[in-house]
Amino acid sequence: MIDYESLRQFATPSQVIKLDVLKKCGTQKKAANYLGMNIRSFERGLDSLTRQAAKRGYDPDNNLLYPVGKGQELKGQSVLYDADGNIKQQWVKSQSDKTAEKEERINEIFSALKEELTPLKPCIFVPPVIVVPAVSTDAGDCPDVIVVPLSAVEPLSCVNEGEPPNVVFL
Repeated sequence: MIDYESLRQFATPSQVIKLDVLKKCGTQKKAANYLGMNIRSFERGLDSLTRQAAKRGYDPDNNLLYPVGKGQELKGQSVLYDADGNIKQQWVKSQSDKTAEKEERINEIFSALKEELTPLKPCIFVPPVIVVPAVSTDAGDCPDVIVVPLSAVEPLSCVNEGEPPNVVFL
């Protein structure tokens, strides 16, 4: 059985929530139901957590008991066992976490771009069809409304915040 509490240090905020609910509910099925999730989705989240911990050097099932430092990932391990099968010595090899380095570079680029760019005014999305009340129609199923494709009316452009969009009444 996996000790999820020992994996907490490797968890994302959403995984921490799953761990807390799992601890409260006792089983993965009850925890998934409590969160309104499919059991398989819940299990995949926990599997992702165990993989992330193993990538950082913590996987007790495989004698990985010493996580590597922040910004590092496990490169490999060597274990020397005695005649009885007990661990005599263990070497943990790590390397720089390439994913973390890439994320850091991307964040630096976005920060620089934010300083350089001027934000646009907010836009209100105008749907591709307009539903308007009909004065009269013989459309049997729905006599109170008529659907007009945008191609049939003047195109509505982005509306500035606070201004109502143009509505065409027939």
